[in-house]
This record gives sequence, structure tokens and C-alpha cells, in this order.
Amino acid sequence: MFKKPTYLRWLLGLILMLFIWSNSYNLYAQSMVDRAKQAEIEAMHGPTVEVPYSEGTRAVGDNCTTPIVVNIPGDLPYADLGNTTCGRGNTYSNSDLGAYDGGEDIIYQLNVSATTEVTITLNTSTSTDSGLGLFTSCPTGALGAGNFWIATGLGGSTRTITRTLNPGTYYVMADTWPSPTCIPVLDLTITMPPPPPANDLCADAQAITCGDVITGSTAAASNTGAPTGCSITLNTAPGVWYSFTGNGFPATLSLAGSAFDTRLGVFSGTCGSLTCIYSDDDGG
Repeated sequence: MFKKPTYLRWLLGLILMLFIWSNSYNLYAQSMVDRAKQAEIEAMHGPTVEVPYSEGTRAVGDNCTTPIVVNIPGDLPYADLGNTTCGRGNTYSNSDLGAYDGGEDIIYQLNVSATTEVTITLNTSTSTDSGLGLFTSCPTGALGAGNFWIATGLGGSTRTITRTLNPGTYYVMADTWPSPTCIPVLDLTITMPPPPPANDLCADAQAITCGDVITGSTAAASNTGAPTGCSITLNTAPGVWYSFTGNGFPATLSLAGSAFDTRLGVFSGTCGSLTCIYSDDDGG
């Protein structure tokens, strides 16, 4: 008669232990699920900022797997206005951007089908410590010389890269040197530079005559075929060409009134075989 209560106490104790152990196991299993979800979030968006969990989805532009795709030249001119890196995570922090890849980043993929010169411009409004990178592959690490082009700086809100891209796949990353840890508002544009002036090359020199007053510009000009052999160096900046046929009398060629620091060279001969006669720097 005295053994029954003892047996019942032992049985109740066993049931209670099983219940506690079962609930502990459930809590432990739930904890493992939570950690697995957190690990998935960090793998998707990076560890910088915890973002809302989304089952089986990604934000376009978060990384090289789901980038914002731009087809070149078909999509040009291209403009992505009012985007942000905030909430995307610091997915790539070991790229050739150096200290400027320490914040959250946004990724664009450029699919180039024909050789095209492009100008990529990042405007970050009030976020001044920004970095813009153009890469030949996903910027998971340092790619080495010839495989990246960057524009970074502590002052000013605009970064620009101009390159001629051969057919292939490239990646563009916009990032920041924290603080701030992200770019709240950014505009990214991709355009083709304007064509060069008609007289950009020696072979296309614009003919002028005595008494002419010419208004011209070196905007978008190149220094392709820039001449050498003068006492003044003329190949350190873009230039344009003019041709003039003398009549045996003195002639005055002047750039006076130009709103720029100008240089002038006068040559005889033919394109590809020129002889410098005179050169001038700021002399009028």
C-alpha cells in the first residue's frame, strides 16, 4: 500500500521530464531554424544591415546573381534615378574600390554586344564619400590592373568613368566609405559621349582664309595624331585642326579671347609628315 504513491510519483516525474525535454528540444529546433534564416539573410544581403526576411526572393541589384541588367548599346542612354544602397547589405567588401567598398552596395551588369564608348556617372546627392567601380567580372576580390576602373573621392557628389568597352560582360558597383554606411539616394546614368568635332583629325582640318574669325571648341575632341616636335608641347590635351594656304605675306593666327588656357601650333607639310614652324602658349 505504501509503494503505490512512490510509483505514481516516479511515473509523474518521468512524464514531467519527458514534457520538459520535449519542449526544450522544440525550443532548440526553433532556435536552429531562426539561425538558419538569419544566415540566409546575411548570405543574401550582407551582414551590415539586417533586412526583412523574404522566402526565396532577392532584391534586384543586391549582388552579381541578381544584378540590374543594362544592355549596351541598346539601352543607351540609360538612367536609374532615385535608387539606393540602403538595406542591400555590404555584399562586396574586398574589391579594388579599397576603403570605398566598406558600405552597402548596388550592382549593375553591363551586357555589351558591340564596341561602345560609354560614360558612367554616379550622383549621390548629399553622400560625398562615394565610390564607383567598373569591373570585368564580379568584384568579389581584387581583379588586378586592366580589369577595373574606379572613381572615388571624399569631396563632391559626382563620380564619372569613361571607357571604350569591347563586347562582353562587365559589372558596375556603387558603394561608399562609411560613414554613412549606405547611399540613401543615388542616380546612375550611362551615356555615349558626344561625337568629336568634325576637325578632330589632321586629315579633316577645317579650311580657313585670311580675315576669317572662327568660333570652335575642343569639347569631345581627342589628341589622336597630336603633333610633336615643337618647343611647346601640344599633345597633353585634346585639340582640333585648321588648314591655311599662305600668299607669301605675313599672317597672324591668334586665339585671343578664348575662355580657356590655349596652345597653338603652326606646321608645314602633310598629315603624318609635319614640320613645326611655330608654337605658342598663352601668347595670344
